[in-house]
Amino acid sequence: MAAGIALGNIRLEPDGPVTAGSRGTWRLVYTVGPRGLANGGGLRIAPPHRGMVRWDVGRVIAYASREGAACEVTVENAHPISYHWRHFPVVQVVVRGVELAAGDTVTVVLGERGGYVSGYRVRARAQEFAQQGARFEAWVDPLGNWRALRETTVPDTSCALADPPQVDVVAAEPARLRVYLRSPGTDDGPARVQVVAEDRYGNPAPQYAGRPDLAVVHGEALPAAPVKDGRLSTELPALAEDKVTRVQAVDTENELVGRSNPLAPGLTRPWRVYWGDLHVMTGAGGGGMMLGNTRSALEHGRDAKALDFAAITKPSNSPEQWEFDRQACRDFYQPGEYVPILACERGLKTGHKNVYLAEDCAEVCPGGPAEAIWEYLEGKRGMAIPHHTNVHSESHPRQWGPQDWSTHNPRFERLLEITQDRGSFETDQPGVGGYFGGFGSSAQDALARGMRVGFVGGTDNHRGQPGSFVSPLGGLDPHEVTVGGLTAVLAEELTREGIWQALWSRRCYATNGPRLVLWFAVGGHPMGSELAGEDARALAERRRIEVKVIGTRPIERITIVRNNEDWRSEQVGGYEADLELEDDTRLQDIPPAAGAARDGLAAWYYVRVLQEDAGLAWSSPVWVEL
Repeated sequence: MAAGIALGNIRLEPDGPVTAGSRGTWRLVYTVGPRGLANGGGLRIAPPHRGMVRWDVGRVIAYASREGAACEVTVENAHPISYHWRHFPVVQVVVRGVELAAGDTVTVVLGERGGYVSGYRVRARAQEFAQQGARFEAWVDPLGNWRALRETTVPDTSCALADPPQVDVVAAEPARLRVYLRSPGTDDGPARVQVVAEDRYGNPAPQYAGRPDLAVVHGEALPAAPVKDGRLSTELPALAEDKVTRVQAVDTENELVGRSNPLAPGLTRPWRVYWGDLHVMTGAGGGGMMLGNTRSALEHGRDAKALDFAAITKPSNSPEQWEFDRQACRDFYQPGEYVPILACERGLKTGHKNVYLAEDCAEVCPGGPAEAIWEYLEGKRGMAIPHHTNVHSESHPRQWGPQDWSTHNPRFERLLEITQDRGSFETDQPGVGGYFGGFGSSAQDALARGMRVGFVGGTDNHRGQPGSFVSPLGGLDPHEVTVGGLTAVLAEELTREGIWQALWSRRCYATNGPRLVLWFAVGGHPMGSELAGEDARALAERRRIEVKVIGTRPIERITIVRNNEDWRSEQVGGYEADLELEDDTRLQDIPPAAGAARDGLAAWYYVRVLQEDAGLAWSSPVWVEL
């Protein structure tokens, strides 16, 4: 809006809190300003859409307060509801018949209930995502120029109204208890139990005040712990080394129950399993489509998702934003409890990369080509991780594209993101857990090019919520498909150094959500290992392959991939699997992967785990040279 132009104001009725996912009727009342509203002028109104949230506007009507004025209503992008963050519903109202003067009103009703003979009473439906200050947006055309040809420059075609109405969207009633069992952070520390109440849409429900009973599954009860802000935390002093431990929470009064992920300390010794999200975007420096900031995101990962580590990767960083992020990482770092990782995202035409630093750093990572990232990382303990490697921009294919593996830098790119809220990028063709591809930029394409990259997961949700899998990236409805991304590391302790060493060593695996326990080794060497020289010669004739899995749901299938081919696949059916297989093909006789050159590399192996609930996990590979 140009300075000094009084276009009027708009208010929301009712303006109180709205329950996530609820249906209702909302009125937006526009009061015309001193400039007036010409015959043929009107309004454009968009319900909240930042962070790719969606309001269904329902049946829409509009009416003006001045006699003789008629309102023509059109609705865009409402049915079918489009997924894209640029395709949010917009209501356009054009006033016909007379000019409106200052003080006149136009009332736009979202979710008009209709009458006895007017058909379905379609009410509007609020977004499912709980959010403070969800903002409606409104534009005014005071002159009636919206229908002018776009090739013609017409002033004041669309002026945004200042101070548009906002509403707090609050969580619905608690529908489930999420129970997280976290590994001890240190040698002498206890395991931690965290219970979080959620509504049916995955929002933390801070209004929950129940009294759940906690107990080890098939074991002893745990001491009662107070519930605060819809969650509770307690300790589990001793974990049996040779047993699988799960914890169950039962709230009989409210009919809520939850069961934790498994822990099995003896399975991964000398390391423990820690969980994190390495790819979360926020509104600060991340564009109008995103929500939150680094502090609120780190808090969510710690309190609502019980993560052990998290990285907030904004696509741009001014010096002020970078300093804010540095301070947030310092404030939230608690050795043995929670590890933030200083990070940022760089969107390149040759593929997106996230940049991570092992230590605090005052220097901001520059934009520009990949070479600028390598120059920045020179002399630092840092790495870059390519992500959503086998897709292009949903907005415009030329804005950013699939990963160009010719830009790969083996010094700093030791990992790639194999799964996120857009699905998996394991293979070039859509398959189990994967919905996009065909660009030759998948994880298997990278391996076939000889790249030694381990596998990690990150949500890439644009809502500033680590561990949340409900951001509909790529047009995937999270209610219909299982997508997401988490990283599990095998580390000695929950410190910044411990997490970093596990990632740098590629001693990690990725899942699309389930916090299952996975152990994978070739010839006794764990995932992420590169075997050459004497280690490889000892495996020249045969290789013993170990796979141990403890699922969060029954395991459907375990597949061992060798040189990008499904070499062995075993049906399971239970919650636990312990496989020991032998590959007795001589190293020099193993067929190379399609398109791969030998170059001294004989084989690589990794494991894919599929649960009955469509939960997936991928171990980092083990490489064996000739």
